[in-house]
Amino acid sequence: MKIFLLSLILFSTIMLPQNTPHPNAVNISSSLTSNLKKDPGKYKKDLVTALVKGLTSNREKVKAIHDWIAINIGYDANAYFSGSSSANIANDVIKTGLSVCEGYSNVALELLSMAGFECVKITGFGKGYGYDPFKQNEKFSSNHAWNAVKIDTKWELFDVTWNSGYLEGRKFIKRYSEGYLFLQPELFIYTHYPEDSKYQFLSRTLSWAEFMNLPFVYSGFFDLGFKFVTPLKKLQSTGESYSFELKAPANIKIMANLFDSKGKEIPGRVLAQKSGEMIKIDILFPGKGDFIMRLYAKREPETGSYGGTLELSFNASKGTSLVFPEIYGEFNAKETFLKMPVSGPLKRGLQKFEVQVKNVKEVGILTGDNYTPLKSSGNNVYTGSVELNKPDAALVYSTGGGKLQFICKWKVE
Repeated sequence: MKIFLLSLILFSTIMLPQNTPHPNAVNISSSLTSNLKKDPGKYKKDLVTALVKGLTSNREKVKAIHDWIAINIGYDANAYFSGSSSANIANDVIKTGLSVCEGYSNVALELLSMAGFECVKITGFGKGYGYDPFKQNEKFSSNHAWNAVKIDTKWELFDVTWNSGYLEGRKFIKRYSEGYLFLQPELFIYTHYPEDSKYQFLSRTLSWAEFMNLPFVYSGFFDLGFKFVTPLKKLQSTGESYSFELKAPANIKIMANLFDSKGKEIPGRVLAQKSGEMIKIDILFPGKGDFIMRLYAKREPETGSYGGTLELSFNASKGTSLVFPEIYGEFNAKETFLKMPVSGPLKRGLQKFEVQVKNVKEVGILTGDNYTPLKSSGNNVYTGSVELNKPDAALVYSTGGGKLQFICKWKVE
């Protein structure tokens, strides 16, 4: 038996969008839970009966079973990092409450089969923890396991392992998600490549080379409604800069960071701007080498952390001394879009400004103690020319009563 020890897809700062488990999965009685821990083989059927009780939709039944596994089984990080074996037989996984991907998949297979569903365990390659986008000519090898279940007449894919939480360093953090539940095959293929191509469930199957050339996306990319505008691939070869566009619903807020090949963040090198549904990402590379850009997003008015959506890798042939302005929280809150200038440092003297800032009454430039309002030209766009003679120039908006709120700030030389 192959033992697959692929860990979860997530890094410590990148979390799946959180959803709500089915009530049947949450409200299993304490007595049944206790009996399951003592003798899973005897009480699994009772568990399945309780999970599907009162449900008429097959899709809802599958979700309830999936959700119970996701919230009751934890990823065995110790086994993964030590290289030791973990419980993989369904009964042992239920009893210990710990496993790696194969154990999760085995539990899903058994419980769904007991509920009368046709279900399969799929083995293949997952772009998860340890995935190296800079590795060239990587050969196929299975490192992960997930499932497909037939609901009515249609096969649906899901990965209950990746829906159960994420790794923070070497520690597993429990966090339920529906990111990889019922994800369409044409989206699931971005991160999961099965040994048997029939389990792609695509009209045209992708080759291994095609799969490996796809950009690295998280479930949040699809869950939040992102779409590609600029064609992208796993690794972009570029010069000193790179720009691309995406689309996402108007209520999605974004932020982005650039990292070097060792994972060190490089501030001031990514500008993520959003206007309505359109997103523009600009990147300035500090030098020649390999870099990773990570895009995060969240849906308003939901609270909580920004979740991972997209990770792109770049090989830059050269760098630039240009940097983007320092960004404040109000930049995203006011859907700011810089048209002129974009990067800096700015030069002393007369500088033209054209910016879009939403839901404010007045926008201006603050240089030292000198405030110069910009003129509104309609459609939330503000323009004007300002004499720069101080070390920095800040884009601000007035909150009334003479108070100014910072949006972003350029260095001036």
